[in-house]
Amino acid sequence: MKGEININNPSPGVYYYKKLPDWMRKKYFNTVEGICQLCGKKMLYKDMEIHRLKRKEPYTFCKLNHKDQNCMLVHSECHKKLHENEKGCNSYSY
Repeated sequence: MKGEININNPSPGVYYYKKLPDWMRKKYFNTVEGICQLCGKKMLYKDMEIHRLKRKEPYTFCKLNHKDQNCMLVHSECHKKLHENEKGCNSYSY
């Protein structure tokens, strides 16, 4: 897939990306049917954020329940809450 990076010992069915491709964002939004994975509320596409569970690891494209999934789809307010306790972070960062 375009933009994919090579990972040592990749898991089958998982694609890794250093930068989040636009097509992946759209695909994930459709997969979760616009529902925030943190609070369960409906969100608009423009308000969706893709949160990396392991901060310094790449974005993953795979089934949401895959053991190596590193992405969580949340709306911007929940994303702020996830990052509010980071050191040196006034609101949140990507």
